[in-house]
Amino acid sequence: MLLIAFSSQQTWAAKHNGGTLTPPVHWTIKALALLGPILIITGILAAIMVPAYEGYTQRAQQFQSLLLAVPIIG
Repeated sequence: MLLIAFSSQQTWAAKHNGGTLTPPVHWTIKALALLGPILIITGILAAIMVPAYEGYTQRAQQFQSLLLAVPIIG
């Protein structure tokens, strides 16, 4: 997708289109080509990190309740 969006028309036409020029790529397509992979990676990382953070907070709360339940002898 990035190759199509950011290569020159002449180079692309010579390699893949038999020399026939195509209309230029609109700026929204270029923006989507750049933002799409970033959004996908962010979604994957969020799917991994949210359950890990929830587990971390549960363990921290359990540890804190143990600390409050056990009297400190000094």
